Amino acid sequence: MAAPLVGQRVKIDGLVAKPELNGTEGLALSFDDGKGRYNVQMDATGSSMALKPTALSAVEGQTTEPSVPADSVVAEALMGEVNAAVERSIAMDPVLQAAEAGDAAAMGAALDAAEFGVDTAGEDGDTAMHMGCLYGHLNVLEECLRRGACVNARDEENSTPLHDACAGGHDAIARRLLDSGADPSAVDDDGDSPLHLASNGGHSHVVRLLMERLGESVQSNLGMANKNGETPTDLAEDPALVSMLRICDDDDDDDGVGSRFKKSRAAD
Repeated sequence: MAAPLVGQRVKIDGLVAKPELNGTEGLALSFDDGKGRYNVQMDATGSSMALKPTALSAVEGQTTEPSVPADSVVAEALMGEVNAAVERSIAMDPVLQAAEAGDAAAMGAALDAAEFGVDTAGEDGDTAMHMGCLYGHLNVLEECLRRGACVNARDEENSTPLHDACAGGHDAIARRLLDSGADPSAVDDDGDSPLHLASNGGHSHVVRLLMERLGESVQSNLGMANKNGETPTDLAEDPALVSMLRICDDDDDDDGVGSRFKKSRAAD
């Protein structure tokens, strides 16, 4: 991938997980093709961070010399905020590692030891709930819910825990999230809904669950195109799954779409 920003001064903007960094500047040192991110040396801290190209823009007329903040008091305060964010991100590693491993007790202990709330995010904006749902650990999800976690929390790419559960095909976790108020129509930065991700992964059980829970909004979700112009049906490869997704194409009767889908299942 071309990396035109390497060696240039860049401005950071559009970060969801670390909004305190938006508006700051740094130097793009290199580009990691594997991760698709720039290694940026931050002016405020002198440390380096891995940032997506979409969060960076070139600072006109500058290459290697950092800009000097006009107000040193503001700069010092900003530095403190950024340092705190970096330290918080590092301290979240044990929490996220435990959530990924499915060790709810260790996750809780790590949160308590660091005195973090359950919705504290790590480097990529992931919360403990995101990690537990992505890796299919219902016990981690239950512990997060017990601690009052937000079921619609967003990571750096605006994905929710339901996006992660549906991408992994974890129907029990998806059901628990929906029962707890998760938004089945949430869209991430790529324009994907949970239904897009479940369809793309060929997870028919999760697709069925989502179609039932979407009710009257099933058809609008089926017609929703992501940033690549793809609908959930476009992403499905299995013929049986494609057929399932097309059940709701006919909306001439008076029943709700979700109701018709349930009736079609009962008739199978």
